[in-house]
Amino acid sequence: MKVLQILNYSAPYRGNFIDSLDMIENNDIAEVENFYLFADETKTKSASWIDSINKDNKHVFYLGEGFSNNVKRIRKVVKDCNIDVVHMHFWGIRMHTAILTSLWNMGGGKAGINKTFS
Repeated sequence: MKVLQILNYSAPYRGNFIDSLDMIENNDIAEVENFYLFADETKTKSASWIDSINKDNKHVFYLGEGFSNNVKRIRKVVKDCNIDVVHMHFWGIRMHTAILTSLWNMGGGKAGINKTFS
């Protein structure tokens, strides 16, 4: 199962939830492949752990500025990477709306939405 993790997170440390996502992916019970979509601001912060995700051959993407651009970006990642589940961390209502708009009418209802509020 391919899971798009949409994260508004850029702390200088990985955090327990990033380790948890890795643990789920590395667990033999569930066949999970994580894809990461970070807020654009993440690129400009000194979060060296994001580079380690890239080095592990993970799929890392970034959002840009503007609601409609983010809708297009999410839709492109979901479609191009054949995402099964979209899982969000640390977002407000604006991003929920962007994600729902992105997935609306994509056909087949393949991408499910599982919201995590932290």
